[in-house]
Amino acid sequence: MASQHPHITATEREVLRELVQGKSNVEIANSLHKSEQTIKTHLKNISQKIGREGRVSLTLFAIQTEIVPCPVESCPKKINSSQISNKPV
Repeated sequence: MASQHPHITATEREVLRELVQGKSNVEIANSLHKSEQTIKTHLKNISQKIGREGRVSLTLFAIQTEIVPCPVESCPKKINSSQISNKPV
């Protein structure tokens, strides 16, 4: 399903992969050799593109659209959007 979201760039996909692993912005920045501000910008851009906010919402988006494989055996495929917090990233 990842191909349904071609507007998500390769770098944004890398950021989502790191996010799904539960890494903080600083950890993602270190892993990808970018600044923390750059990671925040990527997360903001992803949020704007998909119309979702918050780390949990972005993580679920990445897993549900198969941009990133689910890191656990029993992964939720469908979540009601009302169950997701819209806390800004």
